[in-house]
Amino acid sequence: MKKIWFIILFCAFACCKKDLSNNDNSGLIIKFFGSSISEKAVDIINDGVGDNYILSCPNPTTNSYFIHLIKNDNNYKTIWDKKIVLSKNEQPASIVKSADALFILATVTDTTNIVPSIINNDLAIIKTDFNGNVIWTKYYGNSANQIAYKIIYTNDGFFYVLYSTDEQSNGDGNLQGAKDIGLSKFDKEGNLIFTQTYGGPNDDVPSKLIQLQSGELMIVGTTNSFSDPGQGLNNILVIKIDTNGNLLDRINLGTAFNDIGVDVFENYDGSFFVAGNSDRTNSNKYSILLYKLSPDIHQTLWSNFYGGNGNDLISSIKIVNGNIVLVGSTDSYSNGLTDIFYSVLNASGKQIFYKNFGDEGAETCANFFVYANSNIVILGTTDYKQYSVITLIQSTLPAN
Repeated sequence: MKKIWFIILFCAFACCKKDLSNNDNSGLIIKFFGSSISEKAVDIINDGVGDNYILSCPNPTTNSYFIHLIKNDNNYKTIWDKKIVLSKNEQPASIVKSADALFILATVTDTTNIVPSIINNDLAIIKTDFNGNVIWTKYYGNSANQIAYKIIYTNDGFFYVLYSTDEQSNGDGNLQGAKDIGLSKFDKEGNLIFTQTYGGPNDDVPSKLIQLQSGELMIVGTTNSFSDPGQGLNNILVIKIDTNGNLLDRINLGTAFNDIGVDVFENYDGSFFVAGNSDRTNSNKYSILLYKLSPDIHQTLWSNFYGGNGNDLISSIKIVNGNIVLVGSTDSYSNGLTDIFYSVLNASGKQIFYKNFGDEGAETCANFFVYANSNIVILGTTDYKQYSVITLIQSTLPAN
């Protein structure tokens, strides 16, 4: 019965894709992965030799979560499929690969016996081998709520974990309960080196963490604490820090209305592309807002909005062959509730290609990567008839 359902879903999905600028479907592959319960796609990474790892979070009605990890070859045939069931209702958020292991970051929703946590959410790091076997699991928490966002492995052999926290911070005016951006550094055995928080008196929430060419780090998120004249209540926050967690620089970007920071990518020349979602018309309909910033982040070289009359939400951004690739979800140009899309912009921000994929249900995007042969691989979730599955889409980026 499950196999028949997947076939029906594939036919509906594949036949309803819509393309605003080009009908070339060369390289198109659509795959679905799932189990007997609904699942939400979380993250995907390429191992550098053609295989990929998919991270997902099953959504059982009992709220008893676990970690689902799938390894596929370059034809998206499953090599192995592991359900990692631990003891604390771990909800996965991010995955990263080192030279000899995988590391998964998760939010812990059952914090019983994690001292000194009381009843709030905490963090977990799970180390596995390349076959998905758990090597160790370590928990980190206190009396505040921590929500996991991103884990990265840096070129000096350390891990940095990005999360939100409502712990009262020293010197930033926060009251207990207002959110800050949290950053922790670990060695590869999970030993904590430092923890630092960033924010103001109101809510400041993270989204993305990257390492720069200089070795420094950059965080993008959303701030309700900082605004400049002409900006609204919520703005895009960009923070630059050193490898010891010291704040080096900070700016906030935005319109007169609500703007949400989502992703950042460093260009070859040291400039930055910062992507977010903007309610630019104050109508609760969001467009994609993209900034190109100078290397010192204080000069906006250009900015543009992208989208239609509905909601168009960016999930991730990368630079490929000198072009800007945006991936996200749309209901402006969708076949159903929402579709997954990718858009290609030239270096000046002009859209040169757009393609969306979906059926009569709702498709949302988690992350993507691009192979050296210009095949783009997008991970998302398809909600169809009160059931959700992991969706993987491969398409070929247009030639320059």
